[in-house]
Order: sequence, then C-alpha cells, then structure tokens
Amino acid sequence: MHYEYHLVSDKGSDRATSYPHANKAITIDGKTHIVWTDTVALTQARTFDHATGRWTPTVTIGKGCDNHNDPCLAIGADKRLHLAYGPHGPYDQVHQTCVWPTGAFHYCVAPNPGSWTGVGNINQAYFGYQGTYASLAGTPSGFDCIAYRGGEHPPAVMFQRQTPSGGWSNAVTLLHQVIEPGYTFYNALLISRADGRLYLGANFYAMPRGHSLGVGMIMSDDLGATWQNVRGKKLALPAEYSQTIAVPHGSPAADPRICGLAIDAEGRPWILTVTNSTADYKALLSTPAGRTWRTIDLTLLLPAPWGASHGTMTIDAQNRI
Repeated sequence: MHYEYHLVSDKGSDRATSYPHANKAITIDGKTHIVWTDTVALTQARTFDHATGRWTPTVTIGKGCDNHNDPCLAIGADKRLHLAYGPHGPYDQVHQTCVWPTGAFHYCVAPNPGSWTGVGNINQAYFGYQGTYASLAGTPSGFDCIAYRGGEHPPAVMFQRQTPSGGWSNAVTLLHQVIEPGYTFYNALLISRADGRLYLGANFYAMPRGHSLGVGMIMSDDLGATWQNVRGKKLALPAEYSQTIAVPHGSPAADPRICGLAIDAEGRPWILTVTNSTADYKALLSTPAGRTWRTIDLTLLLPAPWGASHGTMTIDAQNRI
C-alpha cells in the first residue's frame, strides 16, 4: 500500500516532536501510535491503522508547563500505551497554571490495549525531582523505568523505577558534572533489552563551557539498583564522564551529542553520536565488540558536500537499522 504524507496537526509548535531521547511512535499489531506537543504545551495522540490507511481523531491527553512538555511513549507487555510528559524543572515559562506539582512528570497508562480511547479521563500519577526531558522505558518485569534531567543545580541525570505498589522509587543521581550551578543538557536516553537489562546513554553538555565533554553509556541488570559500564565494571554513583563509560564520538570541541540508542536482534546495543559543530562533522554508529568498539563512520557515506546533523534511529523487526 502506498501512503501519502498526512498533516497530523495544524496547531504548530517549535518543539512538536523534538528530542531523540523521548520516543514518539510505536508500531504494533498493524497500528502506529504517535504523540506530540501542540502549542503551547498540549500532549496530543493519534493512531494510524495500516490495514485501512486511516488515522484516528486527535486525542488530547493533558497539558504540560511549556514547550519542554516532551511526551515520551512506551508500551507494556499487555500492549497498553504508557506515557510520561509535562515539566520543565522548577520553571513555568509561559506563566500558566500547571495542574500538577512543578518539576513532576505526568504519567498515565491507557485503559485498553492498542488504543488511546479513555486515556484523558483516567487518573494520572505524578513523580519526579525537578524533572525535564523524560526517557521512559517499559521492562519485561512489568515495571516502567525513567531517566531525565533533574535534581538540584547543576542538574544531573536522574533515574526512577516503578514500585510493586504502583508508586515510584526515590530519584537517584546516575550521571553528573562537577561544575558550578548552571545550565546542563544530557539528552539521556534509556532503553530496555528483552531480558530486562537497561542501557542508558547521555552526553555531557554545560554552560558556560559551551560544548559536551563527550558521550557515555552505562547499563544495569537489576532494574537500576546498581550500574556498570558496558564491560561489566561496577560504577560508583553518581558517575562523571570518563573513558570508563565513554563511547566513540567526535572531538569534544565539536560538541558531540547522543542521537540514538537501540537494541538489535542479538541483544547488542547500538549508539549513534553526532557532533554539533561544523568544525568536525562526525556521525558515528557504534556497538561494543569485546574489549573495544565496532564503529561505522556514517559521514564517509554521505556525498560531498553534505555533513552530519542531528537525527535519531531505531532497529526494526527485520534487524534493519
């Protein structure tokens, strides 16, 4: 079947589907479910049925604080859609009344498998520690986990997991930068393997430095209770950027960022890093290989004079990146 482009929304937003750490689409059982932000901070959802070629009407799920609303979509083993969205740390930059505690994520689970019907009418949980930029991951255990930028200044990479009672664990600082209080950005991306192993990747940007020190990746085999580097060395938390957790990336002066993290059919993590400067265009796709890395320089595949820019990636059911 040939699909034409479809205008999902005409409301507009400067960050409708921004940020690669927050999954915005899931395809399962012949349907693609998507989420986005409409101006200023409305969380919206629709579903495309591949058999009929039709879209459902837009479902408004809730309202965030500002254009950092950034909904992140996951799915449970029962095929119900899970969603976290909403805060911008302690801020409310459009001076609207937020309907939950400042810095806390709005979290909800659709009442029916494979459908958004009724999701806007159910009770929604709140949790988080001055959070922004959710990266939500479902796990085989049935408990969701989340990574985000948060905590006291300077903000760090925080982690929480669901508890058996339905609440959320206390926030734990996983990664940080030892700098004076100021702006940081990690683009932290959390994923779960089929056996429950968690992988988390992040870059280490801060102001006034003005660039990222690099990109790192860590993993956990116990739902985030302890963390290791990809070689299995246990980490003391919170961890700083170092060669112990570093993945292949471009020059630090060229501001390397994480743009994607996915698991292939063999259970291997693949991480995409891209430099954010014209000084050194690099787009590197890497996976651990024994004590080293297998890395593909994607910039070598681009025709001149093209350069790399921000993107994202996924791996499909046929193991294609």
